[in-house]
Amino acid sequence: MDLGPKPIDSMDIRSRAYASEMIAMSLFVRWGYDVLQPFTPTEYDFVVYKNGTYKRVQVKSTESGKFKLVQSGNKRPYDDTSFDYLCAVEMPFVWVIPWSFVQNKTSVSSKVLEKKFLEYRFNLTDPKTYNPI
Repeated sequence: MDLGPKPIDSMDIRSRAYASEMIAMSLFVRWGYDVLQPFTPTEYDFVVYKNGTYKRVQVKSTESGKFKLVQSGNKRPYDDTSFDYLCAVEMPFVWVIPWSFVQNKTSVSSKVLEKKFLEYRFNLTDPKTYNPI
């Protein structure tokens, strides 16, 4: 078995989803948050906690430039009670966007995120990204 940087097969969506969740969780840990993972199926992927406040986070990833904002499996759209923040991962960028900014959408493109949500984008290759918030 060879170790090292190899792209995840674009057909292996589950591996890409898990990797993206770990990337998002590691950012929150670096920013000084506690990260909590549910043991049962939920509409969110994890919870972050800091200064007495809990926030639910949903992570979506893409290699095609389009993030589907529907629940995997049943294709139902999320509602305003599903989670608080969307983390959209398209390497090497992660957008951390309040859900209220994209609710009522079933998808969003990285071009739209670049245009409308640049202040919410974090570049994983920039050391400043990892400074505590």
